[in-house]
Amino acid sequence: MSSITKQSYLQKVLKSVSIQHKGFRYFAERYLQHLSIAELEQLKPSEINDLLNEGWTFLQSWTNGTSKISVRNLSSIQTNTERGTAIQLLMPNLPFVADSIITEIRRQGYDINFILRGNFHTNRDKGLLKDLISTSVVYNEMLLHIELRQQIDLETLDTLEKSLLSIISEIQLAIDDFDSMRSILEATKTQLVQDTKPDEASFLEWIGNDHFIFLGVAELHRGNTVQCKGILKQSDIYANILQELATTSSKIIDCIRFHKPSFTSKIDRHEPLDILRIHTDSGKEIVFVGILTYAAKSISFDQIPYISKKLTLIIDYFNTFGEYFNPKDIITTINHLPFTEIMNLSVEEITNICKAVLSHKSKYVVLTYPRFDPVLKQTSVLIFIHPDKLNDHTRSAIKMMLSDIAGSSILHYEADYIDNDLTCLYIILPNSKEPHSIFANLSDKIAEITLSWEDQLRSQLIHNLGLTDGKVLSRKYAGLFKPSYQQKYPPQIAAQDVLKIEELAKNNLTATIEIYSDAPSLTNNKFHLKFFKEATPFALFELFTVLDSLNLKLISEASFELNSTSMEKSYWIQDLLVEPPIVLNFDEISAPFKQLCQKILSGDVSNDNLNSLVLNEALNYRQITLIKAFLSYLKQIQFPFGGKYNRDILLRNSNLTRLIIQLFEAKFNPSIEDEERVRLIEALNLTFDRTLKELKTEDEDKLFRQLYNLITHILRTNYFVTDQAKQLKPYISFKIDSGSILDIPCPHQE
Repeated sequence: MSSITKQSYLQKVLKSVSIQHKGFRYFAERYLQHLSIAELEQLKPSEINDLLNEGWTFLQSWTNGTSKISVRNLSSIQTNTERGTAIQLLMPNLPFVADSIITEIRRQGYDINFILRGNFHTNRDKGLLKDLISTSVVYNEMLLHIELRQQIDLETLDTLEKSLLSIISEIQLAIDDFDSMRSILEATKTQLVQDTKPDEASFLEWIGNDHFIFLGVAELHRGNTVQCKGILKQSDIYANILQELATTSSKIIDCIRFHKPSFTSKIDRHEPLDILRIHTDSGKEIVFVGILTYAAKSISFDQIPYISKKLTLIIDYFNTFGEYFNPKDIITTINHLPFTEIMNLSVEEITNICKAVLSHKSKYVVLTYPRFDPVLKQTSVLIFIHPDKLNDHTRSAIKMMLSDIAGSSILHYEADYIDNDLTCLYIILPNSKEPHSIFANLSDKIAEITLSWEDQLRSQLIHNLGLTDGKVLSRKYAGLFKPSYQQKYPPQIAAQDVLKIEELAKNNLTATIEIYSDAPSLTNNKFHLKFFKEATPFALFELFTVLDSLNLKLISEASFELNSTSMEKSYWIQDLLVEPPIVLNFDEISAPFKQLCQKILSGDVSNDNLNSLVLNEALNYRQITLIKAFLSYLKQIQFPFGGKYNRDILLRNSNLTRLIIQLFEAKFNPSIEDEERVRLIEALNLTFDRTLKELKTEDEDKLFRQLYNLITHILRTNYFVTDQAKQLKPYISFKIDSGSILDIPCPHQE
């Protein structure tokens, strides 16, 4: 849908809306502006109409300017809907508020269907909406509507509501005190100049230039809290931070201290807070609590006051001791170190790290640097490792090993790619002991669990195929799997993918498919479709067509090309994470689903929504093709219902559809003995009659009775006939006693 089509579509929807208020059209356009094209296409005009009416009604009144929230399960007010839980918020138009709320919802494990967000300049009289000022570019209110896929129990609904209101409250506290926090920053900067600390004062100047999101400030004197601003006013929520500040204040001797507490911010993005502590000569400590902005993290350290002086000393250190490294390489290496460590490590410590990193030649060497903070009782660990030794499995193994060694959970984790040869991992753990003893031989321990990805692939291929064939394929595919692939999949999966690609060439196929699940369970119903194709990838619209016919929702897609001069052809791997509308027995549907997809790709099975019977009833492609053949016959004899209408009935009553197939197969399967056949058909007939009575409409009853009549009067079929290679015929035919078919038009063959 193009932008013009989208606008036309919205105009069409708005024509059917009953509200005629002069500001409603402006409201609707702003409220729907962030809805993506894909999300818009998934909603019916009536659903958009309902959303606009609900949002407009919610906007009408607002008491005392306090945040207004509604969290409810849609099933309690709407029937026959697939939508789960609706969250509606009317609040001041605050910075970060929408992103903070969305991040918190996702952090709690909820999947979001879609989001509506509108910013408005409202004119109210005693809380009641009088008008929306469309000419204003300054907005004082935000209306947010978030729909979740899940249904939430009442207790959790209440907890979620309180959590979201808490976030808004914290942001409001930070906004309310922003000017006073800035005044404290300016006063502290002036004090540092008076204390003859110009570099530290310049650093505060830099921090204040949109490089730090100020959330709270605390002023302490000799360990006693004098005043708090912003979020720190909530002494009950931030008691741990305030206690940590009070007990460590007298132990810090540096003028500037930058660190992370064991408390995660819910504002803007879900990560540990940043704490900047300033000690003045008067004995006062000023603590700024917040988050470094993305802009701050993207600036080279040689452009940051206070830190740039360290860099100058580091380069001088290299020159003094006659060890030449390109200054640009030194700065590049330092720029990939964590901000917190650059602030706290000494010039000598940073220099030693740079020397080791710049001398790092072998990809089989792991460099580690633990640092213990005796004041904060924290250990930070820098790990430098070759990128091909990192994937989800090895990252998890490293973190688990460090947690076990320290006897505590990880406070913070981040990774930064220095270049193609090295990655820096940064991990912070709470720890009360010096790290040198408990982290002894850490480099060797990490090396043991991070063998080269390519080496592991080679070993896996030899294990699967034997020494000779394994070596041949490992040489053929050496270097073909790019870092993006290696980061996503372990070598064991790559070995399976190699065999699938080899299967294409061996069987002269242009495409094949694999299906797998990360962890099938009652709570994780998602699974993967992995397509393998030579030369060019499938176009996304082709894949969307297949998914649509299977009633699958696309969650994510990743594509990888395998190509080299040593291969005659290039190959593509496309991995689609999909979600079905129902809970599946993955083991039951895996084989028929894979076979059906292969038949769809080869064009042997038509691409329509009856294919989703493989999910609902685990029907295989031949059974689904049989049902399609029955519908084609009904069309031929001018059965009154249309194709899509018939298909929808069959899908709605998939258990009866399965019974029709079972009756047909029981009647004609040559492997069933006659005595058993009679007993089986009798049992199926009883089940069919009982289930037929549960149908809700006459049309449904008519269709299934017609299908039952059809299979009753089929005389013979090739459905079970195989060729000389023991393969089933690629087509299905049957002879019918036409004269016995219900409502068949004349003339017909008797």
